[in-house]
Amino acid sequence: MHRNLKVTEGPLSCEAVYYKYLDGKAKQVDPVEFDNVANAIAEKFFNIDGLTLRDYLPRPHEPMRYPEVYAKYDRLSVQDRLDQLDFSDEDKATFATLTGGFGQSHARDVGFMEAAMWFARVGGTNAGINEYCSTYKIGNGGTTSLARAILSDFDGDIVVNAPVAEIAQDSQIVKVTLRDSRQVKARYLICTIPLNVLKNIRFQPPLSQLKTEAATPGVITKGTKYHFEFAQPQAHFFAGATFDSPFGFTWSDHHGKQNNHTYSIGFGNGGQLMNIKDSKQVISSYQQLFPQPAEISGYAIHDWRDDEFALSGWACFGPGCASRYLRALQEPHGDRVFMASADWADGWRGFIDGAIEQGTRNARRVIGLLRRPTAANRLRARM
Repeated sequence: MHRNLKVTEGPLSCEAVYYKYLDGKAKQVDPVEFDNVANAIAEKFFNIDGLTLRDYLPRPHEPMRYPEVYAKYDRLSVQDRLDQLDFSDEDKATFATLTGGFGQSHARDVGFMEAAMWFARVGGTNAGINEYCSTYKIGNGGTTSLARAILSDFDGDIVVNAPVAEIAQDSQIVKVTLRDSRQVKARYLICTIPLNVLKNIRFQPPLSQLKTEAATPGVITKGTKYHFEFAQPQAHFFAGATFDSPFGFTWSDHHGKQNNHTYSIGFGNGGQLMNIKDSKQVISSYQQLFPQPAEISGYAIHDWRDDEFALSGWACFGPGCASRYLRALQEPHGDRVFMASADWADGWRGFIDGAIEQGTRNARRVIGLLRRPTAANRLRARM
């Protein structure tokens, strides 16, 4: 499928940066200058107690390599760390937007180590964030084509449109009860239910205390994703705003081949736009990110906050949560249920990459158990 990779044009060929500052007015900033300022702030922000980002996160896909160090700094929020530093209010607001965007939340709600993980995975620069997180996508069908490609390799049974009500296990079997009362039984189960949804499923026996605790606050990403269509072509841009804006950040995605309109991706901040179908409010709030509001033809949206099978956007933890809950969430539930959501991946937490990491790891565990000879098989072998 690598042949179908497409590039989102905005982050790579950014011609303008717009930022809505504390005074509520958006202004244009030179992209190179914006990157330089962001990188200078990032270097001081992540260098803490004489340690560099590489010192305390030398292997970003192994975050708990130094668990005591991780836990020490995980207690901080992004805002806590900003408050320790002597930056201008404008610079603090800029970096709070960039790092708060990792959780589509206020900087006080995003864990310092969550932001550190994002930067460590991309080489520690703002340009790295743009390249790794906003640039590449799958053409010829998008994520749906990836899901179909995976399913085409699978020769087992598939049940769809069948929400789960209960997952129960004993010493011999796992039994999944669906909402329509049908049951599915298996020797082992790999559970990919998102963290914010876990509390809505009955587990027998109940989940461990730490798993239950983790699911109660869940991941903090409660913003909403939009796709906008500009009525006229726009220069490729990135735009951001302080948290009091209904929209946290946005960037141009591509120009339409048929109409040359510009299409963009935008993220709402923490559910501040309560009526996502109020097109006048949504469009007006979005236009405020730009010094010269352009005409918007329309927008498309999926509200992940209210999707009962997600109840959030991508995974991001608040202060102290990853160091307390990550390992517990990765542990199997009992002997027969293996936990494999991207929400508790070691590396790209909340991304498709994180889902592949956790899915692969737990599939190998189950394959190993299925290949292990049972007592009956061992007896037959001796006979």
